[in-house]
Amino acid sequence: MKEKIRTAKILTSLKYLEDSDYQHLAQRCDCKTAAILAREPGIDTRFFLSPPMRKECIDKSCLLDRFHDLFLELKKKHHHWCLGMVEARGLEVLMDAIRLMPDSFELKLLSVKILMKVSSEPKYLKDIHATGWLKVLVEWSKECDQRLSSPAASALSNLEKSSEMGSCFKSEVCLLHPLHREVIIPEVDLIIVHGLLGSAHSTWKQRNSDISTNLPLSGIVTNDIDDTSTVESYCAMSSSIIDDIPRCILEMDEEDDCEDDFEFILADIPVSESQPTTADTYAVSGGDPRIKIVNNCQCCLKSQCWPKDWLPKDYSKIRILGVDYSSRITDWTNWCPFRFSEEKAQLSERSRVIMEQLMECGVGERPVVWMGHSMGGLIIKHMLSQAHSMETEEHERLLKNTKSVFFLGTPHFGSPVASIRKYLAPLLPSVETKELELNSPELHKLHARFSDVVEAFRPQVVTFIETKGAKLSVPPLEWELNCVAPTPSDVGTGVVYEIPVGHVDIAKLSTRLSFIYVKVLDAIKRAPIVEQPPTLPAPPLSDS
Repeated sequence: MKEKIRTAKILTSLKYLEDSDYQHLAQRCDCKTAAILAREPGIDTRFFLSPPMRKECIDKSCLLDRFHDLFLELKKKHHHWCLGMVEARGLEVLMDAIRLMPDSFELKLLSVKILMKVSSEPKYLKDIHATGWLKVLVEWSKECDQRLSSPAASALSNLEKSSEMGSCFKSEVCLLHPLHREVIIPEVDLIIVHGLLGSAHSTWKQRNSDISTNLPLSGIVTNDIDDTSTVESYCAMSSSIIDDIPRCILEMDEEDDCEDDFEFILADIPVSESQPTTADTYAVSGGDPRIKIVNNCQCCLKSQCWPKDWLPKDYSKIRILGVDYSSRITDWTNWCPFRFSEEKAQLSERSRVIMEQLMECGVGERPVVWMGHSMGGLIIKHMLSQAHSMETEEHERLLKNTKSVFFLGTPHFGSPVASIRKYLAPLLPSVETKELELNSPELHKLHARFSDVVEAFRPQVVTFIETKGAKLSVPPLEWELNCVAPTPSDVGTGVVYEIPVGHVDIAKLSTRLSFIYVKVLDAIKRAPIVEQPPTLPAPPLSDS
């Protein structure tokens, strides 16, 4: 296997090849070698087979006929449509759709989700390679929109797993960093879990200067708040702005540099904390290199996912995984009974599935830091509590390697938002909404089990809660309420910091000079450090 990686690096380093050379190499590579080659950073897409041209589909009417025939075939032979479509030549039909509608971003998102699921089955590697999808996935993994690049990179990692390498990512977990094979071996895993109506690609965006207090109820199915036009403008502007950044840095004179004669106050300073300590940092010296970095990046575009974009720059030996599950606030949009069954929507069952998928990705083999927003924090508590009850070697290793848990706006004991569900009875509140009811007995039991985990394995636990209320609007009704009830400090909540922001914005940091970011980064840097047992004093030497 090391020989194949070395070969892939040699091929990547080849320059000034003609198109005919690339075509010859693409035809000579078998599917496993191509899968390993696809994970190399900066790989030229001409190393991979292009999608074959087919005459069966020349316009959209022919495409509809092919989809009709495909669905009829799947209905006859296969129970699992996503995987069965491969055997029914569904990958070819999907490629025809991409060829006929190349500008449809929604079609790309749907296609990459299907490919991510299909790629988790090693037996389909050859089909993905032969139909040209491997080349398309490499192209998508280089996109600036992480809604496309992250699942594409996850699918490529799955295909590399078919060659006895990489990790296996399924529907609930996606790879955020690194998107390609890195020489540096990660020392820490960061797992980020979004909350109700969130997603791995929208919850963790960089916050603007204006703090929002509205709860977005859009995206009940897609979980994406931004429209495609915003992302397209983001991509179009990126190259011109990046060209200007070095010029700004070169024009800075030494006398303009920040000196040590003042301190820079961090953003998101807590208004109160449960356990005041001198170890907390609320300001940095004016000569701190982070000041210059932030000043130089004021003209940069906002981050689509601050953990993915910021943390690897401050700590390179990190792998970041995003949990990306579907959720809803009402059963009115329950369009898929298999996907949104009541049993599968329960937090305990959903957490069990997510934990299994995370462990398939190798989570637990190295130090782990968890970070959950809102309901995502409850999912983390469920996963760690379930791991404690499993009593297997793998689950015990996961708990021993859990170094820190961060809760951002997590309703440990329920949310006042869920208490208004009695007024929303016509809208059929979802299972998730019911489980978040304030002072729910199940949440108190969960907290007790999680406290036992903390007592047994002693991870660092930190809770950040918001102090500003939020507006919940379901026209024509509107409520002003707090999403998280006052949270007491105990073993299960750890140190509690009250941050003067709203529920949505507590997960959207505005700068790397944020109190929350400094706490998370410090925990990540300390995670790989093995605590040495105290040394006992040597016994006194005898006179004899």
